[in-house]
Amino acid sequence: MFEILKDFDWMLFLQYLSPMLVLLVAAAVLMVKSILSSDEDELGFEVPFAITIAGLIASFFAAWYFWPKVPNAMIATLYFDRAVFIGWMIVVMATLSVVLISIDTIRESKVTYDGYFTLVLMSAFGMGIIIAAANLITLLIGLEIMSISLYALVVSVRRSDISVEAGLKYFLMGGFALAFFLMGLAFIFGSIGTCDLSLIAQRAPEISDVGARAFYMFGIAMLLIGFGFKIAIVPFHAWAPDTYDGSSTPVTTLLITAAKVAVMIAFMRFALAAAGTFDINWYYVMWGLSAITMLYASLAAIRQYNLKRMLAYSSIVHTGFMLLLFPSAALDHAGVVKAMLFYLISYVVMNIGAFAVISTLVADSSGEVEINRLAGLAKRRPLLAAALSLFLLSLAGFPPTIGFFAKYYLFLTAIKNGDVALVVVAIVASAISIYYYLKPVVVMYFRDETEVGGKAPFANSAVLHPAVVAVLVLSAMAVVFFGVFPNNLIELIRASI
Repeated sequence: MFEILKDFDWMLFLQYLSPMLVLLVAAAVLMVKSILSSDEDELGFEVPFAITIAGLIASFFAAWYFWPKVPNAMIATLYFDRAVFIGWMIVVMATLSVVLISIDTIRESKVTYDGYFTLVLMSAFGMGIIIAAANLITLLIGLEIMSISLYALVVSVRRSDISVEAGLKYFLMGGFALAFFLMGLAFIFGSIGTCDLSLIAQRAPEISDVGARAFYMFGIAMLLIGFGFKIAIVPFHAWAPDTYDGSSTPVTTLLITAAKVAVMIAFMRFALAAAGTFDINWYYVMWGLSAITMLYASLAAIRQYNLKRMLAYSSIVHTGFMLLLFPSAALDHAGVVKAMLFYLISYVVMNIGAFAVISTLVADSSGEVEINRLAGLAKRRPLLAAALSLFLLSLAGFPPTIGFFAKYYLFLTAIKNGDVALVVVAIVASAISIYYYLKPVVVMYFRDETEVGGKAPFANSAVLHPAVVAVLVLSAMAVVFFGVFPNNLIELIRASI
């Protein structure tokens, strides 16, 4: 349980919120700089890039510094516990990786550097508020800060008209999600008189009036739909493949990693509050959503011939895997949080690595990544092909990678909670995923580039940018190291619960 600090201490509040305030200050500095600058001079890229990197690094180390010191408390409408700070560190590291792999892309686009980096920092700030939100209204504010920034980012680095289409779809689906979220929030407040998650967990089991119970369950259903749109679970996923494919590679990476992590953590907190006690209706709904998301997205991924679209459906499949923990979440709160955080970390590391490779192949604004164009890449760029293969095999769950142990830990937690049948569905989805994850590997290693047909294969003989190399190396090391020695990461997560 969280201790609610009644005597509001501004200094304590600002101290614990400092990792996110650093991002807000950096974004404000960039906004002022853009106002004062008359035009882009020769330092037009370096200065905003340096401010962004400095802000993200300072934010990470502030979170790391306060992580062992933070109390298990709720101040104002924000939670401050170690799990929140772990979530902040995940989001900041994912955002930092996105900034590093976006160097070539934004330099070749017509985007304003100050504006681009400001939007990236503001989206990260919104994600931080989402992760720490202890109140549904605060959560709504964080969602909109993040979403508005991401809407603009999708269309800011344009791939001709396809980015406008992607941004429009994302904006419209975001509007639908907001409408459902607001309706759910209103019904929950009307039925139990609060929007605080901790109070919802206390009062929900005590609702005895049939009418109030019906209003409460309707509010839960509306919020579930709102979250469903945001994390792209079936059947609320239709916007995701088009938006992910239409966005530039760095923006797609931000959407698939940091944004999804933030909303998943918020959804987990909401689920633990809403399902404070075991409810059979909640169980069947979440069971069905998890199963259909895993199976449908896996079958859809098989049909994809574009690597970004395939990874888009892959992210939906992994969301379905994460939902494994939700049907019986009330039976083991601590176990669910541990398994979820471990899986989120592995999910971010694997996808950051895969999209870092893609960013090196399509640094131009076209962003087209047809799988057939990977033919012969193992001969021309063996290290690049090996890195992409490693990340794809980890996403599929092959040992000894972090992806294997993340699935093992997730499945084991679900089995302990009694969801054996759902784990069987997840194993079937994992077996299907082997086909579409191995397809690019087979093309890279066993297809000759003369067999491509249509478009020319990726040549890309240029030297990789040092920032991209750093992201690739660190991601690959994390995938292997935490796959072989997962206890190091598990102990960190256990210390956060």
